[in-house]
Amino acid sequence: MTTYPGSESEKGPILHEEGEDLPLGRPFLQEDHEKVAQTFEFQLPVVEDALGEFLSMSAKESEGGKEKLRVVDYDAVLEEIKKELMKNKPILALAIIEAGLYCVNKETEFLESKKEKGQKIIDGEPLADRIDFLRTLAIRYGRTEDFLFTHSDFSEILPSKDHLLKYVADEKQDIENMAKKEENEALRKLYDSRLKSVVPAYDRFLKGQQVVGDYNTLLSALEERLQIVRELINDDLLEYMATKNEAKIDEVKRNTKLVYTLRSFLALMEGERNEKIALRR
Repeated sequence: MTTYPGSESEKGPILHEEGEDLPLGRPFLQEDHEKVAQTFEFQLPVVEDALGEFLSMSAKESEGGKEKLRVVDYDAVLEEIKKELMKNKPILALAIIEAGLYCVNKETEFLESKKEKGQKIIDGEPLADRIDFLRTLAIRYGRTEDFLFTHSDFSEILPSKDHLLKYVADEKQDIENMAKKEENEALRKLYDSRLKSVVPAYDRFLKGQQVVGDYNTLLSALEERLQIVRELINDDLLEYMATKNEAKIDEVKRNTKLVYTLRSFLALMEGERNEKIALRR
C-alpha cells in the first residue's frame, strides 16, 4: 500500500498498488444500509471514500494521471469539500461522488466480464464477493448523491417529459447525422448499429408508440451517456485539483448539472416503463 502522494495526513485515503486488494468492511459500509443520514456531516465519510476511489483509479489509468496526482494536495481538497458542505453548496462533493461512481461502475463492468468468462478469483479474493462489495459501494454513493442533489441548487430545476422528448429527438438526430458523416470505420459501424437498434426505439417513443422493450433500450442508452459524462467529470476534476483552473471547475459544474438532468430522465422513463408493465398484468 502507498499513502496518497502529496498528503501530509496519515488519515488520507489509501491508494493501492495494482493487484493489491481493496480493504473490505470500511467503517461506513458496516452501518445499517437502510439508514440514510440526513445531514451534510454524515455524507463527508462517503465523499472522502469516493475521493479515494477516484484518486486510486486516476493513479492507475495513465502516466498523465500520475503526474497530476503528484501536485494534488489531498488535505486542501478535503478542506475545500468541508467548507462547501458547511455552506450547503455541495458542487465539489457531488463531482467527487460522480467520479467515484464512474470508477466503481467501470471496475464492476470489468469484473463482470471476467465472471462471464468463468473466472472465480481475482487478486486472491472470490470474484463474486468483490462484485457484491462494489455494488454495495455504488448503492451508498448513490444515496449520498441523492442527498446532495436534493440539497443543491439543482433540485430547483426538475426536467419534464417535454425536456425528455426534446433530448430523445436530439439524440436520434445526432445518431442519424453521425452515421452519414463519420469517416472513422469503427465509429461508423457503431453509429450504423445504433441506427438499427436504438433509433427505432427513439422513433416509437417520440410517437407515443413505445413498448416495454423500447424503454429498456432507451434506459440503457441513458445509462451509457451518464457514464460518459461521469468520465468527463473525472478528467476535469483531476485537472482542477492539480491546477485550480477555474475553467475546469466550470466544466465540472456544467457536467454535474447534466448528470442531474440525465438521472431525472432515467426516473421519468423508469416510472413510465413500470406503469406500462403494471397495466399489462
